[in-house]
Amino acid sequence: MNKRIKLFEEALAKSRAAFEQAPYMFPLESVITQIQYLLDVESGESVDRSRLATISVGQIAARDIDNFDESLAELLHEVSAEARDMVSEAH
Repeated sequence: MNKRIKLFEEALAKSRAAFEQAPYMFPLESVITQIQYLLDVESGESVDRSRLATISVGQIAARDIDNFDESLAELLHEVSAEARDMVSEAH
């Protein structure tokens, strides 16, 4: 399995679990949507790469998740770095 897909799947699962534990953490809804999009693009399920440059999971992690779940925030920063790489690869 592709390393990037594995990272996205792990981040998606942990984000969903965190949101189930703390449904008041509404920023996680956006994180989940964005990671699902990244996973779909990377796996080839979606060919629409137009939203790659708008991925903001790193910003959300820094602003909203860091104080809530530091390990999840670190994982989301890794996802953000991969998303930036995907933007570079698209050009």
